[in-house]
Amino acid sequence: MKLLVTPLMWGLVFFYTTLSQSVENQLTTPAPQDVNVITNNGSISGMKFHDVNSNGFREPATDYGLMGWKIKITGPKTDSVFTDIDGNYSFTNLPNGLYTVSEETQAGWLRTFPANPGTHSITISGSSSFTNINFGNWPHGIIKGKLFDDKNGNGIFDSGEPGLSGWILKLTGSMSKSAATDVNGNYEFLGLQAGTYTLAESLQAGWTLTLPASGSYTFSTVVGTRDTTKNFGNFKLITISGQKYDDKNGNGVKDTGDVGLQNWKIRIAGAKVDSAITDVSGNYSFINLGPGTYTLTEDQQTGWLQTTANPAQITAVSGVNVSGRDFGNFQRVSISGQKFHDKNANGIKETGEVGLSNWRIRISGSKVDSALTDASGNYTFINLGPGTYTLTEAV
Repeated sequence: MKLLVTPLMWGLVFFYTTLSQSVENQLTTPAPQDVNVITNNGSISGMKFHDVNSNGFREPATDYGLMGWKIKITGPKTDSVFTDIDGNYSFTNLPNGLYTVSEETQAGWLRTFPANPGTHSITISGSSSFTNINFGNWPHGIIKGKLFDDKNGNGIFDSGEPGLSGWILKLTGSMSKSAATDVNGNYEFLGLQAGTYTLAESLQAGWTLTLPASGSYTFSTVVGTRDTTKNFGNFKLITISGQKYDDKNGNGVKDTGDVGLQNWKIRIAGAKVDSAITDVSGNYSFINLGPGTYTLTEDQQTGWLQTTANPAQITAVSGVNVSGRDFGNFQRVSISGQKFHDKNANGIKETGEVGLSNWRIRISGSKVDSALTDASGNYTFINLGPGTYTLTEAV
């Protein structure tokens, strides 16, 4: 028996075979699974710091970060970053491998850490993290000091003398720079090239320079110079003032009603020699006085007696004006009268009662003296100072 195969039958066989293979594949092929990709990336971080004492170690109490310095790495990954405001930097997501970390040097600075060749070699393995990969630098030359209020004007920075803030220091020579003193009077010039310099201050009105004696410093620097001795002392000029007054009761004290005396000469001696004339109110003043000691005296005038001692010696203190240095004077007086013939013995000098000559009148008290009446019976005691007096006649 022969079987006749038609095209339709061949199509059915092919469909059945293909369908069977598809079902078999779905039953034997495993379903896809989620895959966790494990990366082994590390990090490197550190600080760029100002090595203030140039000892190659970071000392947190004094050393501070430097902003804006470029730190570079090379190795499996090449990159660079700039240090932040605190001097810190970091590199993250670093593939495993050996890295070289270096800094980009800046003019005027010396590297103090790490030692030559000045780089760090770091091997990242797994997700390792390396910190404190630091770089220390020190300026080529440092000049620093203090500008202070020289209270006693001795040209020496003594204990307790405060710094003066906001004063300008000017450096000229191999480089030209200026700096302002901070709140404590400190200043500094960093990154100085080797050379010769002159350092001076901009003097402010009302002050006089006490240090240095020459008015400025001239010096030379080499690479690594660190000079912290360039101090400037200043003394604020002072005024000494007072009054010349009429000491009415001669007690040596300026009382209510004791008025000033005009056109009297007051003299000052010591660190400055000068004189001043009292004004309409008896006042005088000496201005712009520098450090030192001073004494005050007056020029005596005829017919007057000084009732106060000369003011005590004055030792000037920077910025401390001295007032109330007064002089009291008493205008000398005369006491006079007449010895007369009391005709009617009534104790009253009446018309016609004449003076008696050559009678002795005595005065006692603040002054003891005597005088003879003249032809008219008159007597006088002159140039008497303050005090009380008693008059008697010699009978």
